[in-house]
Amino acid sequence: MKMNNKGFTLVELLATVILVGTVLTLLFSSFNLVKKEEVNNTKNFNYNLEKLKFVREIENDLQNNELQNIILADDNVNITFVFANGNTNLYIKDNILNYTNNENNTYTLEVKDLKFSPCLHFIYNYDSNNYYFKINVDLLNTRTNNISDSVEVSYASKGKLEISSDYINKNIGICTN
Repeated sequence: MKMNNKGFTLVELLATVILVGTVLTLLFSSFNLVKKEEVNNTKNFNYNLEKLKFVREIENDLQNNELQNIILADDNVNITFVFANGNTNLYIKDNILNYTNNENNTYTLEVKDLKFSPCLHFIYNYDSNNYYFKINVDLLNTRTNNISDSVEVSYASKGKLEISSDYINKNIGICTN
């Protein structure tokens, strides 16, 4: 009697199932990694967009109002911009950066898993015709305390801003460097 050898043996079928299972597992793992990366990219994009809006609000106020003075508070990380038509305030607390304009509108930049440094860097320079200042706040990783990012506001104008010489190139808040 002649045997018909058409078909698969149990070993061949088992090997095929294991191979297909392995390929599918790798495929789904890769898909999950891509999805997590997409979520992280979306979060980073949204944060950067919010940061840009926040900084633009401050810079617009500086450009559109007559800045008369700047007051830095050492006891907390707080800057008051004194304009002819009212004051604005920039304040840092843990993972929140607040800015209140002279119309009492508050803008907030809040971060997750990070915190703003309790040290704010204020850099002021002037020559005979112009002045420039930059405010920089570092963003720290809460686990490592390393700098992850920073928020920077800069402004330049003609003339000279009469501010206290104590404020020139100053760190305010709790600074370790």
